[in-house]
Amino acid sequence: MKRLISFLAMAVLSFCCLAQTFTVGDLSYRVIDQEKHVSVRASSLEISGELIIPTIVKYKGQYYVIAEIEDLGFANCKQIQKLTLPKAVKRIGNKAFAMCSGIVDLELPHSVTSIGEEAFYGCESLSTIKLSNSLKQIGRRAFWDCVSLSFIEIPDSVESIGKEAFNNCIALSSVKLGRSIKVLERACFANCKALHSIEVPISVTEIEPQAFWNCNALACANIPVSVTKIGDSAFGRCFKLNTVEILNPSVELGVKVFENCPNLKFYIKGKKQIRL
Repeated sequence: MKRLISFLAMAVLSFCCLAQTFTVGDLSYRVIDQEKHVSVRASSLEISGELIIPTIVKYKGQYYVIAEIEDLGFANCKQIQKLTLPKAVKRIGNKAFAMCSGIVDLELPHSVTSIGEEAFYGCESLSTIKLSNSLKQIGRRAFWDCVSLSFIEIPDSVESIGKEAFNNCIALSSVKLGRSIKVLERACFANCKALHSIEVPISVTEIEPQAFWNCNALACANIPVSVTKIGDSAFGRCFKLNTVEILNPSVELGVKVFENCPNLKFYIKGKKQIRL
C-alpha cells in the first residue's frame, strides 16, 4: 500500500510539473516535459514592433528551453513587424502566426522540423521566408493567403507539403522544390497566379488534383518519369500553359487535367504527341 501511495504521489507531482505555466514579460510558457522544455505563446495581442522569442527563459531560479510555438500562440498579433524565433524550437503549431499581417520576412532556425496547419495563414506582408534544412513537414494551408510571398525554396529535407499549403500566394513567381517530396498534394500551389514555371523533382510520384489549378502565368511544365499519377484538373485554368512534357508513357491521367488551357494544343507523353 505504501508503494502504491508513493507511486501515485510521484505521478501527481509529475503531472503538476508538466501542467505548470508561467509568464515572463509579454510571453507565457507551458512546461511540456520533464526535461524542462516549454512551449510559448503571447500573453497579449498588443505585442508590437520587434519580437525576439528567447531560446532559454529563467523562472524562479530554473532555466527552461523553448521547444514549441503553441497552437494559436501568436495568432492575430497584427502589430508584430519583425520576428526572431528561438534557436531550439522544433515545432511551429497550428495557426501559430496566423493573420500576423505585419511580419515582412522570417528565417526559421535549423532546429525546426514541423510547420503546423495554417501556421502562417493570412500573413499578407510576408514576402520572404527561409525554411530550415531540418524541416520535414509543411502542414495543410501553412502559407495560404500569404499574398506578398514571391519566392520559396523547399529544402531537400522536406518529405511532405500539405493540401493547399501555398494556395492563393498570388505573388509567388518562383518555386524550388526539394528532392524528398513524394506527393504534391491537392491544391498545394493553386491560385499562384504569378508562378511562371515549375520543375517537378524526380522524387515525386503523384501530383494530386488541382495542384497547380489557376496558375495562369504558368507557361511550361516538365513532369519526370517518376510520376505515375496526375489528378483531376491538376493544371486546370493555366491560361498561358503552352508546353507540357510527361516523361512516363504509362502515367495515369485524371479527368480534365488540362481543362481551360487555351494555349496548350498538345502535350508530350513519353515519346508520343497527344493532341487536345
